[in-house]
Amino acid sequence: MNYTNIRRTLDTISASIYANLKIYFRYKASLIVWLFSTPLWILFFTTMFTLFLPESHMRTMLHQLLLSFIFLNILSECMWATSSYLRGIKERNIMEYVMMTSGGLYISAYGSFARILTDNLIFSTYIVVVFKLMFDIDLTILNPIIFFVGLLLSYLISYGFGLILASLTYRYRTIGPIINIVQFPILILSGILLPVYSLPEEIQSISVFIPVTYPFDLSRYGAVKGSTILPLPLEFLVSILSTLLMNILGYLVLKYVEHRESIHPSSVM
Repeated sequence: MNYTNIRRTLDTISASIYANLKIYFRYKASLIVWLFSTPLWILFFTTMFTLFLPESHMRTMLHQLLLSFIFLNILSECMWATSSYLRGIKERNIMEYVMMTSGGLYISAYGSFARILTDNLIFSTYIVVVFKLMFDIDLTILNPIIFFVGLLLSYLISYGFGLILASLTYRYRTIGPIINIVQFPILILSGILLPVYSLPEEIQSISVFIPVTYPFDLSRYGAVKGSTILPLPLEFLVSILSTLLMNILGYLVLKYVEHRESIHPSSVM
């Protein structure tokens, strides 16, 4: 790749990032509603999970719920942002022009990843502040290196999964029901809502076959210890390989979308 191609690729990425962030901050009303509604959701779920919990387990459960809110938003935002981005390109009839840019759909999709990171930075910071003010929980991360490595892998594997889902849903005008059908089983089975080791054995036997399980489990272990699904070195390896696999698949399916759209352009249904 020569200098000109590199510059064109960087221009595509920067333009996509600018467009996505501009759209994100355009809807200020939704951000305001979210700021007021989030504490209510936190109060609802924490009450539901801790109502009959012994006092000795209260702090541990609150810490786990804090992580669950953060992890949930990572996976959910990756699914919604990538699917909405690709569908928006199709609805505006600019698919052909985006495919002609340097890097095509895959490179231009980096803008949605910037939107995901921005949303999660704001959300996670706000969630931590709310939990601290409401419950005065200990925010100590027991192993910061493992936690942040796991968190980075969680972002990347969720993004790859989001690209795969986006390639399957971009032709449909109503993507909400499809995303929800996929999202909720994964949130439960992969240990995002609750640690895998606390799930029934029948569910754990399914969790081990879901790639997104391992990076989130690794990050949760780095924050509060507990136990991991696999021995720690092996879980690191499986998390990295799962992340690479998911992003390679995401790249391949977007290339397939480009190929299909270049031969038989489809309409939004």
